[in-house]
Formats: sequence, structure tokens, C-alpha cells
Amino acid sequence: MALLTSNLSACAAETGFLPCPSDLRPTMTMPTQISAQPPRRQRFQRCSSLALAAGLWLTACESAPVGEVAAPDPAIALADDSGTTVTLPQPAGRIVCLHLSCLDILAELDLVPVAVGHPRLADWAKSPIYFGEAAAQIAIVGGPEPNLESLLGLRPDLIIGYRGQVDGLRETLAPIAPLFVLEVTTAEQAIANLHQVGQLTDRAAVAEAAAQTFRDRLKVHQAQAHPDRTVLVTNGTQGTFYVATRNSLVGSALAELVDYPWSLGDRTPSAINWAVFSTEHILQVDPDVIFVLVPDPVPDQGAALAQDAVWGNLTAVKAGQLYALSDAEVGGLTTGTRSLSHLLDAIMAHLAIAPP
Repeated sequence: MALLTSNLSACAAETGFLPCPSDLRPTMTMPTQISAQPPRRQRFQRCSSLALAAGLWLTACESAPVGEVAAPDPAIALADDSGTTVTLPQPAGRIVCLHLSCLDILAELDLVPVAVGHPRLADWAKSPIYFGEAAAQIAIVGGPEPNLESLLGLRPDLIIGYRGQVDGLRETLAPIAPLFVLEVTTAEQAIANLHQVGQLTDRAAVAEAAAQTFRDRLKVHQAQAHPDRTVLVTNGTQGTFYVATRNSLVGSALAELVDYPWSLGDRTPSAINWAVFSTEHILQVDPDVIFVLVPDPVPDQGAALAQDAVWGNLTAVKAGQLYALSDAEVGGLTTGTRSLSHLLDAIMAHLAIAPP
């Protein structure tokens, strides 16, 4: 070891390598025959080899004791809305969406998913609110449940779904990619979801910028609130009307801007807390303005409802205040900051010109 130390000290002047630590203990060495100095190139190669040997020796000395294995810290570890901690070795770039909320968030992050889990999601993705023409590159991997073989071929980094819908698939999907589940019932929760996926994709700054844009737009709408106007938002058809309740993202946001009396009560909610309300209940409340979410403006479902004999008795219909909002305008069922912004923009614009 003394020989190694002295040789490295001599090499330091020629190569810039630092000598060994001073605590190396000299040991007895056998005498060696003194020979002429080798050429400088050979001395450099010899010194490099000695430095490498010293580095390996130091690494071995500083390693964990025998029997202890130091596990590397994960790049990203985050708990989803089910309480399950999802670990990624690196930021996710290839993401599969099993719910509309995932499309909403990725659109805010300017990140196109590699696939969606249902043809209806592919239709929503084509909305200019989300990905427009870029949606043509998004694959469809199933419906109603994802096709495992198709998923495996895509080699995703992360799969995002909705709590209560795909939780049971976590173990099945684990060999393909981690499953991260979300839930959204309020604007603040939508912002939190945006931040979470921003962390998982290393786009935290983009997420915060989008969240701030949403907050700013919400403040504008709050300053123009119409608490005296009773509003109904539904995506139903004649006979079955699914209404965005106050327990949903849409309803909780509107409750701060208008009179929105549609409580969930003891009704059975959908995954995003919409619920079926009877025609009789809607007639009893008699809203001033009605917004109907439709997949496409043709055929005009709003006009069909306006011509219905029963709906014709509603104040909103009599006043011409029944509006159909298509996917292209508002992004379908609202599940995130992107679609909620556009929905509130459309609703508040109509309320601004509607007669009191």
C-alpha cells in the first residue's frame, strides 16, 4: 500500500489526480530493482491505472457493510386518491388515459396521451379544447375495459384512471405500468389533480401556470355572479336527465356563481356525482336557464326538448333560455380545470345576455 501511495503521489504532478488519503497505512514491501524512468506516455498510463485502482479501493472501503444493500431513492413517489403510493423510476412521458379527467389534465400540461381506454374518450380527445387534430395519433386500447395485449405493445410509463372505476385493475395492470387513480368533485380538487400529474410528468411549472390561469378566470366569473338566476346543467335525454349535482365539479363551481339547487340527496350518483332527476322534480324547481350538454350540435337536442309538451311549461323554455352545449364548445362532461373553464365561460356568457 505504501508503494501505491508513493506512486500516486508522484503521478499527481503529471496527471492532476489527487493522491490517496493520508490515513493509508504504510506496509512492508519487497525491494524492487531500480530501473530507468519509462517514457512519459507509459508513466501516464501507469498513473491512470493506479488512480483507477485507488478509486475502486476507496469505493470498496466506503460501501455498505456486508449484508446491507442500499436501495436507491425512487425518482418519483406519490400517493393517488385511493391512498396507494405510486412509484415511477423517471417522469412519465407515455401515458394511457382511462378517464376523461386524464385527458383534461394532459391537455393542460400540453402532453398528448399515447392511448385511451374507450372509443368515447377518443371522440372527446378530438375536441379543440383538448387535442384537436393531434388526437389522430392517440390509440384506442379497449372498451369498456382496456385490452392488456394492446397496452403491453404501447409500453406506457403510466396509466391514469378514475377512483371507483378501475381500482380493481391495479394488480392486473402492474406488469405493464403503474396505475394512478384520481377523483374530482371540486375546483380545488381539480387543481390538486393537475399538480399531481404535473409532478409525475416533470411538468410542475406548466401545471402551476395552468392552475393560475384557471384561478384568474374563476375570479372573473365570481365578480359577475348571478345569484338570483336558477340554473340547470344536464346531459340527459327525454325521460332520463342526468344532472350535475352540487356534489360534482360542475355543480360545486356553479353554486358559487348562480342559484344551483340540485343536491345529490339519496340519489345514486355516477362516478363524477351526476344523478338522475325526474321530470317532475325539474318542473317543480322550474329553472330560469337550462344548459344541455350534447355530443354534437346535430341533431339539435335542445330544440327537441324545447318542443316537448312537458318541457314547454318550464320558465327557461318559455323565455328561450335553453341552450345546447356541444363537446367542441365545452369538452364533454366536465372533469378538470380545462373543461370547467370553457363550460363556465359558455354559461356565464349566456347569462350575461339572458333577460333577468
